[in-house]
Amino acid sequence: MLTFAVTMEDLTGPGLKLRLRVVTDTTFGFLQFAARPADVGEATLDLQKRILPSCLQQTLKSDKRRSVWVSPIMPVPLAHMKGGMLGAETKLGEAVAHVILHFSLDTDPDYLLDLARPPTVKLEQKLRESADEMSRFIDSLPTPKSCCCQPAFGDFDPLDVDAALGRAALRAWSVGEVQQPLPAPEHCPENWVSTIGPNGRRFWHNLALGPPPWEEDSPTPSLPSPEEMPNGWVYHEGPDGRRFWHHSDLGPAPWEQPQASEGLGGPMQEVTV
Repeated sequence: MLTFAVTMEDLTGPGLKLRLRVVTDTTFGFLQFAARPADVGEATLDLQKRILPSCLQQTLKSDKRRSVWVSPIMPVPLAHMKGGMLGAETKLGEAVAHVILHFSLDTDPDYLLDLARPPTVKLEQKLRESADEMSRFIDSLPTPKSCCCQPAFGDFDPLDVDAALGRAALRAWSVGEVQQPLPAPEHCPENWVSTIGPNGRRFWHNLALGPPPWEEDSPTPSLPSPEEMPNGWVYHEGPDGRRFWHHSDLGPAPWEQPQASEGLGGPMQEVTV
């Protein structure tokens, strides 16, 4: 058993270097001749990567209050070295022998590893641990329930604001009055649709108010003229004698709206053809 003290240079250096030497003695009667020691091979063990991480804590049998950290039995190959006893017939680095090692520490190896770790590595590890903790916290949050279907940015064409305003104005006369305030999309997503404008703003619309203004009107078959089929046609004359025609299939006549009557110059007379 070999006992030695580990320094900081040993922890941060290339590792623990081992070299095996043999000594051959020759005896002639009462004479003994000792030959020069010859090198067999060498090996290097990384303290931070191989020895310290493999040590496990054990309680001393002689003193239950003390602990040691013991490694498992490690077979270590020794490589042929320059000037080794096996000569030039063996390639450098080739395994020529094996030794069995067993390490025991009286200090916590995690403490030694923390001392040997560079400050930059410590900071990176702390940042990595903080990021992992934040990721676990985000994953633990409950997923909010979606209130309605919202299309992705690639699923729709940019909104033409001017065209949407024009369609909304044309359809305003055909939309019935809402008796009660409509609930918000978050509370009642049914019948709510939305789109996103060029600036990223989301516009909401309830189908109870008619088709969304950003959707173009579906093409409808043309109606026959009053001369061809007068049934269903109504008109009224303005103050200047001009006639305004309207078909009942298109809904209520626009001049039936109070605001339309005022804009056309006072009371109007409706005539059914």
